[in-house]
Amino acid sequence: MKINTTQIEKNIISFEIEVPPEEVRKEREKIYQQLQAIAKVPGFRSGKIPRDVLEKHFKDSVKEKVIKNLVPRYLLEAVKDRNITPLTLPRFNDISLGEDDSLKFKAVVETHPAIELKDYKNIRLRKIAVEVTEEEIDQRLKELQLQASIFTNVEDRDEAKDGDFAIIDFKGFLNNRPLKGWARKNFLIEVGEETFVPGLSEAIAGMKKGNSKNVEIQFPSDYPVSALRDKKVIFEITLNELKERKVPPVDQELAKNFGFENLDLLKESIREEIKLAKEEGEKQRLVNEMVERLISDTNIDLPSSLIERQKDYLMYKLENELVRTGISKEDYLRSNNITEEDLEKKYREAAIKQLKAKLIFSEISKKENIKVEEEDIKNVIDRIARSLGQEPEKVRRQLEQRNLLDNLIEDILERKIVNFLFKEAKIEEKGGSFWAGIGRLFRPKNK
Repeated sequence: MKINTTQIEKNIISFEIEVPPEEVRKEREKIYQQLQAIAKVPGFRSGKIPRDVLEKHFKDSVKEKVIKNLVPRYLLEAVKDRNITPLTLPRFNDISLGEDDSLKFKAVVETHPAIELKDYKNIRLRKIAVEVTEEEIDQRLKELQLQASIFTNVEDRDEAKDGDFAIIDFKGFLNNRPLKGWARKNFLIEVGEETFVPGLSEAIAGMKKGNSKNVEIQFPSDYPVSALRDKKVIFEITLNELKERKVPPVDQELAKNFGFENLDLLKESIREEIKLAKEEGEKQRLVNEMVERLISDTNIDLPSSLIERQKDYLMYKLENELVRTGISKEDYLRSNNITEEDLEKKYREAAIKQLKAKLIFSEISKKENIKVEEEDIKNVIDRIARSLGQEPEKVRRQLEQRNLLDNLIEDILERKIVNFLFKEAKIEEKGGSFWAGIGRLFRPKNK
């Protein structure tokens, strides 16, 4: 094999490779032998087709198979020969297989940039102590009150007023034509409260049960649905029923309604729930700070082409999400008060951070020999299966069929690296002293 390499730019190498003709002939012969057993040609039995007939019918497809088999194989050998670690999939071009069995091709390979890791084992972080206030507990109790509340019919009057809950039918008309998707039956709405149709709930105040009326509503210029901006829409409203919300008091009965023996136990459960949520939030903040510190302290010269591809991928994901939710890109930009250039800049910066974090983690995993074992995969799949109420084998099969198993393994590896870094970190609790490791803070709970 002949190999010539050219440094196109930093971290990008062009390979020119020539495969020995005898290797091409050996590969072709192997393919024809495999083909002999399975090929079907009218007038011949499988396994008994003469070679010249096979060549007549399958010459082009065999040539394609030879190229498909040998090109990546010999590039891999060339990369190993030059002691190069590719960062992305190669780009092949100028592939030619001559009549003299000379196979030549070119490939452009992006290589791992040099990484100068600083001291990643003694990252100093400051943990903010988690506190739960009585106001937070009271707010959660109010939410539970609303969850436990019931709606009863308003019996002493027929006229709607602010604070009532009205059950209405409504239809929207634009230019005297029904507005598609803007009709509801028995829709529950709180009178006087802002809703997705500006002014609709206010228009119900003063209506009587069983009555109907038309109201003209002017949509604002910044309304999320672009087709309705600055438009006047006529809504035909019928008031079917009036309800009022009965909110239970915060007492022992409320606690029992949510499965607790008394109010003190309910409050203690709320306190623990809020505390756990805050601790998880604080843990995530520390993770983000640690990764940001690693990125800022590590010198990595990323290829511009790699940054652009990652940025384009992130933009592609955003655009798919916008399509899924029915929001146009123009509406998204307007609602976030940014331009197309602002969005490109934002996602380019995000791409750089993601790529640097990925490369840093990859380097740390090599240095510390951090790997994903089969037991790690099994444990995660078992947890997913329990949460879904399915058998682990079925969950794994679904992941494999949807090509998501590699993503899962990558997530597991990332978590193992983060856990390693936390164990090696120096965490300072606010008002306390430095201590090594985070095991006491974020020790996994026994299931």
